[in-house]
Amino acid sequence: MSAGKQALGPIMSASPALGAAMLDSFNRKLANLFEAWPKTLSNSLVPSRRDNTPSANELETAEALWSATFTPMTVFEDFRKGRLNFEKAMFAWKQWPELQMAAQSATIDLLQSLPSSTIFPDEKITSLDLFLGFNGALDDTLSPAFVQTMALVAPLASAEDVQSQAKPPRKQTDFAKNQQTFTQRLMQT
Repeated sequence: MSAGKQALGPIMSASPALGAAMLDSFNRKLANLFEAWPKTLSNSLVPSRRDNTPSANELETAEALWSATFTPMTVFEDFRKGRLNFEKAMFAWKQWPELQMAAQSATIDLLQSLPSSTIFPDEKITSLDLFLGFNGALDDTLSPAFVQTMALVAPLASAEDVQSQAKPPRKQTDFAKNQQTFTQRLMQT
């Protein structure tokens, strides 16, 4: 008997359909975790060059993926403390899409309940948009259409800046009108 069936035993016996759905969801989450888990096995053919020890970055990624899978609510605590691992948040939303939808709905409800005189800092709106995956719904500078437009306009704007910052043309000196050159004066002496 699998660990999932054993853990869900009481639910499986009370409601086989619910238990099967929960087991399927559990197995999908574990498969996603296994697929995303950092691979540390070296492919070197030289035995002395093989290093199967995970790097610090791989350990940090593995911890983030594990936490996103088994304790997804920690992403909110990390966000509140200002130390959110973006990879952890994105994996939590992949594993628990209903949690992301609930957080988005709660955020919209909260923002719409604020008085219109409330000034909400732009950086917080941008952070919420990125964190909860609104794709520019809160901050229109993050919307794909705006980013695409800016990518098209940016080269034109930089060309205009270069032209406006160009030095004015130097006044050409008319040597025929001016006095003798240094060389001509030397020749006279």
